[in-house]
Amino acid sequence: MANNTTDDQDQRPTLKGVVFDMDGTLTVANLDFDDMYARCEIPKDHDILTYLNDNPANLTPQQIQAKFDIIQDMEREATQTLQLQPGVPEVLQWLSHNNIPMALITRNTMISVDGMYDKFPDLPRFEIVVTRDDAYAPKPDPAGMHAIRKQWNFDATSIVMIGDSYTNDVQFGKAAGVATIWLDLDATTESDAICNRFYKLARQLYLNFEISGIAELRKYPVPQPTTPATIAAAAGEFIGGDNAPDSTGNTPLIWAADAGHENVVAQLLQQGDSIDINARGYLGATAVCRAARRGHTAALKLLIEAGADLDIPNDKMQYPLHFAAFKEMPDAVNSLLDGGANGCVLDRKGRIPAMDTKNESIREQIMARMP
Repeated sequence: MANNTTDDQDQRPTLKGVVFDMDGTLTVANLDFDDMYARCEIPKDHDILTYLNDNPANLTPQQIQAKFDIIQDMEREATQTLQLQPGVPEVLQWLSHNNIPMALITRNTMISVDGMYDKFPDLPRFEIVVTRDDAYAPKPDPAGMHAIRKQWNFDATSIVMIGDSYTNDVQFGKAAGVATIWLDLDATTESDAICNRFYKLARQLYLNFEISGIAELRKYPVPQPTTPATIAAAAGEFIGGDNAPDSTGNTPLIWAADAGHENVVAQLLQQGDSIDINARGYLGATAVCRAARRGHTAALKLLIEAGADLDIPNDKMQYPLHFAAFKEMPDAVNSLLDGGANGCVLDRKGRIPAMDTKNESIREQIMARMP
């Protein structure tokens, strides 16, 4: 991709669709290709699928099918140990949140794709899936990408191909005329066209493309508690029996956490099932969000010990760990990380929490816990 991270942001193309490779991109590479070549008795200086399709050895149809069966059996076995690259669910959810269509193109069969979804059923679905079961020459032949472009009816400049193979993904994308990002996990330097971690991709897309689904933030009035129970909680006093939100949407627990009144937080949490510990209040912020933003570590620890969800964002896609990092609250950051907060969560601008702080120590603190 061209360098679009300068002040001249108006020249950025609009992102309309993202196409992903599967093996080594969405999933951690777990196929033994040396064994595959050996079992199929195919010279390693040939692309295995091209070799079988072109058939330079004049194999019989039965022999070719037997080799494809070996490949498929190995791919099916690989689905049993499948792992996602760190950040895959978060990046796909970020794209879905911004209404960016996604496609998957793989040299595997649909069995591998189904195996991925069986193991990770909560993954967002791809609008288009192209496998070697389809009637297109396999990557790096651009036929599959041309089919995706035709179905989407998008300009090539508005589509990005992301994959880990320079030949089968980057050159494939370039041959089809689309933008590309090479996911090179071994890269020590990065650019607009090279990324070394999957969880960095959203930020790279945000910086290099116009994304119409992202709205500009605006200022909101500072809320004030409006009921006796929430007014008391904000002031450090406990009134039992009324845990309802006030007109701002905040519950007594959210107000107490926001003000750092850990004694009131503790008393409210003792009410058990009558308390919704994960209630979303003003602008969607939870009690954990407010305590993290303010750096009220004692209240935050009480919420964590009570089983609060640490990965619920507010309406602006700011997560508790983003708040703690941005506000430079190292103790809150550490408490969230110790409690299992996800370091791969993404804000509206595609940043993980480690990218959303000026404090180098906090950045290192978060990155040290990244998967």
